[in-house]
Amino acid sequence: MYNGAMGEGPSSAALCKALNARVEDLRRLVPRAMKSWDRDAIHQARVTTRRVKAAIDLVDPLLTEDPKRRFTRLLRRLRRTLGPLRDLDVMLGHLQELARQKRLAPASAWLSRRLQQKRLKLRRKCVRKNPTEELLTDLGGWWGLEHEVSEAQGAARSLLKRAASIQLKSLCDKATRLAGAGGESVPTANEDVHALRIAAKLLRYTLELAEPLGYELPQTVLRSFKKLQDALGLWHDFIVLGEAALEAMVKDHLALHDSELYAHSLRLVSTCLRKSQTHLRHFMKLWAKDAEALEQQVRRTFQFALPAPAGDAGHGGNGARHAAQMEVVIPQLGACEK
Repeated sequence: MYNGAMGEGPSSAALCKALNARVEDLRRLVPRAMKSWDRDAIHQARVTTRRVKAAIDLVDPLLTEDPKRRFTRLLRRLRRTLGPLRDLDVMLGHLQELARQKRLAPASAWLSRRLQQKRLKLRRKCVRKNPTEELLTDLGGWWGLEHEVSEAQGAARSLLKRAASIQLKSLCDKATRLAGAGGESVPTANEDVHALRIAAKLLRYTLELAEPLGYELPQTVLRSFKKLQDALGLWHDFIVLGEAALEAMVKDHLALHDSELYAHSLRLVSTCLRKSQTHLRHFMKLWAKDAEALEQQVRRTFQFALPAPAGDAGHGGNGARHAAQMEVVIPQLGACEK
């Protein structure tokens, strides 16, 4: 493994080998996801496409346009196919847990039936429009890029350093803006959360490329980012579940045809909102506690200085600033749970 102080470099093909392993993972996962509808395989295949895309995006300037475009198009096709399947699996899983509460059981059962029907239709559509054999054949497009990615190993190191710097600043700025929105209503603050979630994902997948590109990133950093991402992911899960319930209520004209179930469903939506805010508060507490250390570890690994936010005299007081800002917004979110 590379150590900046010692000047030792990684294998010239380390990045290519890492991507070879990811593509092989897709070859193994796609049949399980698209034929057996294995929930774990659907999730892992979707995540793997994002990890491969992060690497391809990193060395994008060094790749030939046509094979790169064909392969990235396949990755996008897989994500768009697997994404809705994964979303339905996640919503049904949460509904199964919520149904254990007696007051939420009727609405959970009603919405589960609707989502199961939707999932069945979606699976049939996937089989018709995305034959597994065709997807596996198209994965062969990777071999047209393999040599180019191997050749890009040296340049990719500096590209990774630049990408990590930009993405870290983007994440920190978004988290700071969310914390600074304490004086606004929660829905206004929430408008930034989805962008923050995407920024956290992007940075995490980029940082996963540190090892094959010869940077010694502490594993604690990736574990911390995983916790942050999980908290934002659960926020997203319950926001999407609440929206799905509202859409189903409107589509079925539930208020007109079954006022009692309508009332139960409103209770379900309210519960989803409270849970989403709970997970958002958890993210904020994690960020207030860990942000400064994470920033320092990433900067130390890639040896760059993170620009101070506008109006900030310096970067040394980040920990206190993050903590103070989180203290402003967390009580407001808590008020929404009452």
